[in-house]
Parts: sequence; C-alpha cells; structure tokens
Amino acid sequence: MPIEKFAQQKINPGSSSILEESLELVPTEGKENQYADIYTGEIFYGIRKYPEVQRFVSLLFKGYLNTADIVQYKGRYYSHKQKIENLQDEGNRESLAAGDLILEAVFGDTDRLLNNNFDELSGAGYHYDFDRVWSNFAKPRYNFLPDSDQPEHVLRIRSLVNQKAKQLLETVFNGNSEIFHSIIERSNIVLDDDTFKGYHFKNKEIELKEKQLYEEIRERLSKVIQITT
Repeated sequence: MPIEKFAQQKINPGSSSILEESLELVPTEGKENQYADIYTGEIFYGIRKYPEVQRFVSLLFKGYLNTADIVQYKGRYYSHKQKIENLQDEGNRESLAAGDLILEAVFGDTDRLLNNNFDELSGAGYHYDFDRVWSNFAKPRYNFLPDSDQPEHVLRIRSLVNQKAKQLLETVFNGNSEIFHSIIERSNIVLDDDTFKGYHFKNKEIELKEKQLYEEIRERLSKVIQITT
C-alpha cells in the first residue's frame, strides 16, 4: 500500500483529498466512535446523523472553505480528522469566521462555533460536523454586521465572505450545473421532502428537484454577496 495515498491533491469543487478505496479502518482502542486507518494512522470519526447531507455540504464547499473530508467506507460515513500542518494557509481564524457566516446564510448551520477545529499555535483550522443543516436549511440566516464603524478584523471577515461567495457562485453556480450535479451524485444525497426539515420540492422529477436546489443555493449566495458588497 503506497504511503503517498494521502498526498494532497489539487482541490477542485466536489473533490476529496482522500482515496476511499485505499482505506482500511479499525476502531481506536479506548476511543468511542473513533477509527484509524491501519496504513497511515489517519483518524476518522463515524457520522451518526444525516451523513449524505453532511457529505453534500463538505463537497460543495471544498476548495473554498476548509471542510473535513467525509468518506464512505463499507456502507458507513466517516469524518476525517485533518492534520493542522496540512491545512491550506487560508484556514485561519478570520477565514473560519467567514466560512461560518456563509454556512449559516446558505444552509442555516447555526452551531459552527462548536464544530470548528482551530489550533491556536499555528493559527489554522477547518469546519466539520454539518448535521444542523438538515433541521435548519429552510431557515437561512444572514447574520452580517453593518460595514460602517466596524473594527478592521470585522471588515476583513466581510471581505472574505464576499470573496468566497463570489468564487463559489462563479464556479459552481454560473449557470452550468454539471459540477453541482456531480456533487449531488457523489454525496449520495436523496432529494425529497425528508432531505431537509421543512423544505419542500415542488416537483417529483429528480432533475427538477436538483434544479430547484441549485437555484435556491445560488439565490442565497447572491444575497450574501449583495449584503457584503
């Protein structure tokens, strides 16, 4: 088994830096719901709530926010505990704060402060655990402070929010839905009225459901950009 299997790949939307087919996970002794890959020692946590939804969120933002890889192994889903030293430079506190605001606005994910892994020494971190998306997607929150008379770091965070939202809009939601469709397929998310609590699809055809979700997220990103411009 090649040691290079965890080498960082160039991250594209909807991609993962982990080769799922090369995993061999075993329970970590004395650690509940924690597993280790026997070849690399990489740590993973079993996902208990809404794994397909969480994987969809992680894949959608990959390359724009530092999100934990969510892998499928023998019918279950696991969240990868990233090594801080491998994180991209932009995974700093301000970048995490910007990501929190985007996740809250686009998906209603309101418990981000509890689900970020941040290392004070290196100043790097990443987002994980998106289970709140299931219950809150129908209730997006645009919790942005006004841009006047704000401390410098708040203005930088607003600028990062605007920049990241634009990047995602221009790449994934630019009118060509091929990338979005591939993310839907890779996440194994099933689009129906149980996908998100309180959110209803207007049509039965899968293509129209996918289009509705695509337009919904694009509209929310556009609103984020408008608010932070």
